[in-house]
Amino acid sequence: MSLTDLLIKKLKPPEVGQKTYFDGRQRGFGVRVSMGGAKTFVLVEGKGRKIHSLGRYPELTLLEARKKAKEVLGQAVAGKTEPSATLLFSELRELFFEDSRMRTKPSTHAEYVRLLNKHFAYSKLAQSITRADIMEAVTAVREHPSLEQHCFVAIRTLFNWAVRHGHHMGSPPPPRDAK
Repeated sequence: MSLTDLLIKKLKPPEVGQKTYFDGRQRGFGVRVSMGGAKTFVLVEGKGRKIHSLGRYPELTLLEARKKAKEVLGQAVAGKTEPSATLLFSELRELFFEDSRMRTKPSTHAEYVRLLNKHFAYSKLAQSITRADIMEAVTAVREHPSLEQHCFVAIRTLFNWAVRHGHHMGSPPPPRDAK
């Protein structure tokens, strides 16, 4: 099946979860439809089947999404998807906000901005942020359990996004000589 604007417009949301419809013309490229009706262009690439969220339909057109998918694949082939060791946390946070603005509800995006700017104002490299740094910020609001939970979810969402998009390594790898 080849994706077209008309076909994407007609896609019905699934009863539960999400359903991805892949394009017959471009390998790994597709549109994911959530049960809420949101339609997001995605690209699945590599042996690890890394999923890239390209943007929401109709804000991002099918033609623009295809072009963006080719750019992402080109970067992967060129090896440009390795995490940057020089990316400041504030820069990583801004990249997350740009993507969040396109893929989440305005109220969710506003809440991410509020929580991450207020409680996680790190001025160091993103790769140097430790779990201890995060837990220190999260436990600082412990007297408000709901706020504590929301802060934790926001920072976890940011770092999961960063790992998926190649901006962060996640947990440190084992030493090379370990067997």
